[in-house]
Parts: sequence; structure tokens; C-alpha cells
Amino acid sequence: MKQELKQPEQPAPKAGARVPLCKHLMQDGARCRAFAVRGEHYCRHHLRYKGMRLWTGRRQLRRYWRLRLPKLDSMANVATARACVEWAENAGLISAEAARLHRQAFKEATDDLTWIQDAIERGALDDVELEEMISDFLR
Repeated sequence: MKQELKQPEQPAPKAGARVPLCKHLMQDGARCRAFAVRGEHYCRHHLRYKGMRLWTGRRQLRRYWRLRLPKLDSMANVATARACVEWAENAGLISAEAARLHRQAFKEATDDLTWIQDAIERGALDDVELEEMISDFLR
């Protein structure tokens, strides 16, 4: 025997109770005024329409959006770039793999900057060597 799934009974609206209507504004300035979906402000047609617009907008944003990072020539810029990549990953604008590769590059840049700073403090580099290293690093 098949068991029939019973829909939960919804209480009937009280006599004289106001039923919410769709608040979509048409091009001519009139409202849709169809019955709104329970717990929403729009009818099922306009909920789907608004959802499609949001989905399409996100897809277009992902297509045309480019990640612009500062030069990694100081620890502050590395920290800024790291925050930008984290934000872009959380927003879904770059993949987890791309974010992982960026983080790896940031770690290498941090290690190089730390090494150069330690060499300067020890006095192991003179000005000419330092300028050459920095110009090679920034290429």
C-alpha cells in the first residue's frame, strides 16, 4: 500500500484578514498586486524574475571583474594584497585554487622581504647590492 504524503494543513485566513500582495512595480508605475508568496513580499513570478536578475548580475560581475593587487615591495602591501585575495575568495570572485596560489606568492614575497631587511640590519649588503636585489625582485 502506498502511503499518501499529507500536506500540513495551513490555517485558513480569518474573515476580513488582509492577504499580502506582490509589491513589484511595473514599467507603467502600477503594482503587480498578485498574491504574495507566504513570508515574502513578491508573487512567485516576480521572485523568480528578481532571483534571475541577481544570478545574472553575479555571473557578469565574475566575468568582467579583475583582481588588482599592489606591488609586493613592502610588508604593508603584502598584507593589503592578502586581504584583497581573501575578500575576493569569500565573495566567490576567484577560485580556491587561485587564492591558494596567491597566498603562496605572498609567503615567498614575505620571506624575501624579511631576508632583505635582516641583511640590511646585519650590514651584509651595501647600497649597490641592495639596489640590484630590489630591482631584480620587483621585475
